Amino acid sequence: MSGIPIAGTNQQALLVSDASSAAILSNALGTSSVTSTLTSVAASASNTLLLAADPTRQRVIFINDSTQALYGKVGGGEASIAVGGYSFVIPPKTTAPAVLNFDKAYGAHLEINGIWAAADATGFLNIVSFFS
Repeated sequence: MSGIPIAGTNQQALLVSDASSAAILSNALGTSSVTSTLTSVAASASNTLLLAADPTRQRVIFINDSTQALYGKVGGGEASIAVGGYSFVIPPKTTAPAVLNFDKAYGAHLEINGIWAAADATGFLNIVSFFS
């Protein structure tokens, strides 16, 4: 199987895109059905809402397709690049987009905001959300 390289590792993230993959994820989450959505957000050097809070969201995969690092804040409030203004960083794209994958235990169901280190007119973030 092939997937999207995870920055800084020799691992790959697989995206659920077909019925058999969704069934595997359903079993892993302990639910009978899983649905997914794909959204894109343009890179911005100002705070941007990436995902509104949703208690049914079980997992989220962020794919940073920007030449700038993304600083994200989980749980509401504006994200900033200042110390204490973010709870995660997704590195910039080099040869492949950088990927971050986390589940409900780490706040995937909460509001998530982001800000890129600098403006990137062609950069964007793909977001795959999984719901049960």
